[in-house]
Amino acid sequence: MKDLFSIPSGTEINLTIDQLTTDIRSTLVGIDSGRHLIIKITEERKLKLFSPEQQLIAKYIS
Repeated sequence: MKDLFSIPSGTEINLTIDQLTTDIRSTLVGIDSGRHLIIKITEERKLKLFSPEQQLIAKYIS
């Protein structure tokens, strides 16, 4: 497992919503469980999407 802050900029990760923590999932209004989500990691997003307190819960399954 890696946290989103360790993924290089420009990387795209394909997740199912089930792979996100409840705290992160609850911010994605209108996305049903089991759906796929592609997140592109950029430096700007790293700063704005997740607060430092969320770093440990913003995990994905590799």
